[in-house]
Amino acid sequence: MEIKCPTCKKINEDSEICKRCKCELIFLFSIKRMAQKKLTEAYHYLKSHNYDRTEENARLSWNLKHTPEAAQMLFFASLGMRKYEEATIWFHQIKTFIR
Repeated sequence: MEIKCPTCKKINEDSEICKRCKCELIFLFSIKRMAQKKLTEAYHYLKSHNYDRTEENARLSWNLKHTPEAAQMLFFASLGMRKYEEATIWFHQIKTFIR
C-alpha cells in the first residue's frame, strides 16, 4: 500500500514515518486500510444481494477515501434498491475518475 506524504510528496510504502521528512503517516495508512476493508465488505454484501449493507459499507469507504471502486459499489447498491436518481449521480461520479 502506498501513501504520498502530505508534507514532502514522497511515496512511502507501508512505512509509518516518511522516509524523507519524517512526517507521521500511520493515520493515513489506517484510513486507507479501513476504506479498503469497508469496500471489501460492501463487495461481499453486493454478491449476496444485500443492497442496504452494500450501500452502508460503500458509503463508509467513500467517506474515508474517494475511490472509483467505492463509487461503483454505491452505483450498484442504488440500482439494487431501485434508487435510480441516486444511481445516476454515482454514475456521473464514476465518470470523473475516467477522464
